[in-house]
Amino acid sequence: MEKNGSFEIKDLKISYKVFNGELQVVDGMNLRLNSGERMGLVGEAGCGKTTTLKSVLGILPSNAVISSGEVLFNGEDVLKFDNKKMQEFRKKNCAMIFQDPSSALNPIFKVKDLMMNGMRNSLAKSKDWKKVAYEKAVSSLRDVMLPDPERIMENYPFQLSGGMRQRVCIAMAIATDRHLLLADEPTTSLDVTIQEQILKLIYKLSIEKKLSVILVTHSMGVIREMTDRVSVMYAGTVMEVGDTKDVLESPQHPYTKALIACIPKLTGSGVAEGIPGRVPDYLNPPKGCRYVDRCPYATAICREEKPKLTDCGKNHQIACHNCGR
Repeated sequence: MEKNGSFEIKDLKISYKVFNGELQVVDGMNLRLNSGERMGLVGEAGCGKTTTLKSVLGILPSNAVISSGEVLFNGEDVLKFDNKKMQEFRKKNCAMIFQDPSSALNPIFKVKDLMMNGMRNSLAKSKDWKKVAYEKAVSSLRDVMLPDPERIMENYPFQLSGGMRQRVCIAMAIATDRHLLLADEPTTSLDVTIQEQILKLIYKLSIEKKLSVILVTHSMGVIREMTDRVSVMYAGTVMEVGDTKDVLESPQHPYTKALIACIPKLTGSGVAEGIPGRVPDYLNPPKGCRYVDRCPYATAICREEKPKLTDCGKNHQIACHNCGR
């Protein structure tokens, strides 16, 4: 596979088998990422953001069912890869930074073992692959601004702080050349000062290494500073997508407007009340638009027909029957 390829998710549907039936979590997800672009993915908790990212790497839990859709990289459907080809895709083209670095790093291995084993197959043809892997690992740790990387290599994950563990995870993701980086709320477990450092680091590396990035976050401020485009996701489907500045300054979908209205004001004037209503029941979701029960503009067609993404401006689309036209 070529490194600088295209990436697109088309009409992806994913459900989870549970005792009562199937939770229809991702319902027709569509997303396109240009080479070297940083895409933000925002939405309320439980809307399917993490599930979408995990499907790209083939690491969904055993009760997950992908009923339809495609995940295209360089025109090839990742969902159809066999185990060998998926391993190659993970090692050479796509990496993921998880929410919790503690659960992402095996505590019984030293950092050097975790990093070098991750590079083993891609360097196995070289007679001195261990030396090359060690040097690449040290260089990657230095790239993520960890002090004394040779010492860090000899540490176990539990000997490092949360911020240092997350930097190790990022170093593992960039140790070999990749095209795509999936960052799933990479600062969730970190304090505020470390959060800023980690985000600046991801931004810096995305530019230097020409990485395409999908960043999942709940923070609109992070989206504004970090991304070129943003997709607003609700209950398993994209409601609005466009250039970050356009979406944040001129939101068109009722859900996007409500989400932005929840952002606390620096002036302290007024307290955001949140979005009225609740997310739909994934066991029995609405037939039409999934936002219908919370939307002030809902009409009869919204309950019967699911809206498709349509243009409402340059590089700006929304999925709504009644707004943004």
